[in-house]
Amino acid sequence: MKAKRQSSVELFFGIPTQYMGLRKVNVRGIDGANKCMLMAVAAYNIKKNY
Repeated sequence: MKAKRQSSVELFFGIPTQYMGLRKVNVRGIDGANKCMLMAVAAYNIKKNY
């Protein structure tokens, strides 16, 4: 189960941090960080599909 999760879920959070330069989040709180990461992952998905 852990290997399956790492290959599917953690890939989408690792790529923005490694290749898109999203190492620090310039917002306060967990909610703001979640929104920032969701936007980065959505941008990655759009970029990947085109």
